[in-house]
Amino acid sequence: MLLTISTTHKPATDLGYLMHKNPIRCQSSDLAFGTVHIFYPEANEDKCSMAMVLDIDPVEIIRSRKRISGTQLEQYINDRPYVASSFVSVAIAQVLGSALKGQCKDRPELIELEMPLVVKISVLPSRGGQEILYRLFEPLGYEMSIEGYRLDEKYEEWGQSSYYTVELKKTTTVKELLSHHYCPVIEF
Repeated sequence: MLLTISTTHKPATDLGYLMHKNPIRCQSSDLAFGTVHIFYPEANEDKCSMAMVLDIDPVEIIRSRKRISGTQLEQYINDRPYVASSFVSVAIAQVLGSALKGQCKDRPELIELEMPLVVKISVLPSRGGQEILYRLFEPLGYEMSIEGYRLDEKYEEWGQSSYYTVELKKTTTVKELLSHHYCPVIEF
């Protein structure tokens, strides 16, 4: 699962201070369900992008469950390692917790600074389709673009999948942006 947050605020590298993550090095943290990796594919004065990749261990998820339903094979076949889920909320809280709380001891003047931010969530499940995604994020003031996927390009009759890549744009504080993405990434 991949989540990116980008800004063109000048200097764009202020994003690193707000996230409490140094743009010049990759960082990884172990979580109960896998590992989260934070890195900056782009970090200069004009544009800065932070990427969060969740590397979820599907076997550990199964082993940690108290009650398992379905057949033995069904336990190991799921989309959890590949899609945005409640695991994203856990990663945001544990790895970006200071930014979520609006803390920045090195540059406290940045906490309330509104900057142009773009969030891209790849891949977000939505059983309610695009409509529910618009109903969820548009009232919060986001400009949105949504890319849907066909179940199979060769078999158009199979229709659309319930997975989307969502890009959201808004001028806001990093704290507000993270708080909006802390909960909505659960399946809906």
